[in-house]
Amino acid sequence: MIDTDVHNELPNLKALLPYLAEHWHVYLAESAFVGPGANDYPGATAVRAKDGTKPDNGPAGSDIDLLTRHVFDDDGADIAILTCGFRAGSVHNHDLAADLSKAVNDWQIEHWLDKDSRLRGSIVVPNQNAARAAAEIERVGDHPGFVQVMLPVRGDAPYGNLRYDPIFEAATRKGLAIAIHFGGAPGLPPTPAGWPSTYVEEYVDQAAIFQSQVMSLIMEGVFDRFPETRVALVESG
Repeated sequence: MIDTDVHNELPNLKALLPYLAEHWHVYLAESAFVGPGANDYPGATAVRAKDGTKPDNGPAGSDIDLLTRHVFDDDGADIAILTCGFRAGSVHNHDLAADLSKAVNDWQIEHWLDKDSRLRGSIVVPNQNAARAAAEIERVGDHPGFVQVMLPVRGDAPYGNLRYDPIFEAATRKGLAIAIHFGGAPGLPPTPAGWPSTYVEEYVDQAAIFQSQVMSLIMEGVFDRFPETRVALVESG
């Protein structure tokens, strides 16, 4: 049995410092940057996490021992696909977004994929910059633990747009699926009518965004250009 959507989360932003160049340490400290800002699962909502999955010293999904016990021992999965929700696409400094993506992926390799062979990973990419995203897929796409590329369903444009072709080309060449997952924060309203007032509106409206993405992929010919591409819709409503 494969659990296809297991959220592994950073314990905090400081966990990425060992994987970032020194100048980013200074930048993050002086700018008061606290993360990508895509609060897809607010802490007070019932969809945030299962009961008993939050460790004492971090968010739910940040402790590998607790997570694997719930997924493998309690729920009976044989394999778990990690779907890290770090939304680098909401960081408007493209250099920072690209380097944060690298750091997250290196952190996943060291602290998750290399520690438990039952875990598989999703490559985090700066989806707002297809060239940088493709470069990151090339960099870590041969690691045996990674099985897919993570794209949040909310992007700056529908993914059938030609601008995203480098992502599909790189993922297809590496034999990786594209996982389009609930969430994201590109800075655009999540509804055609503008910004909603409540989380439940945004939560429900994302089903329509998934529909738009599927229509875009089909109508704009992504599967014609890349016939071997595999796309998975995760938490599509």
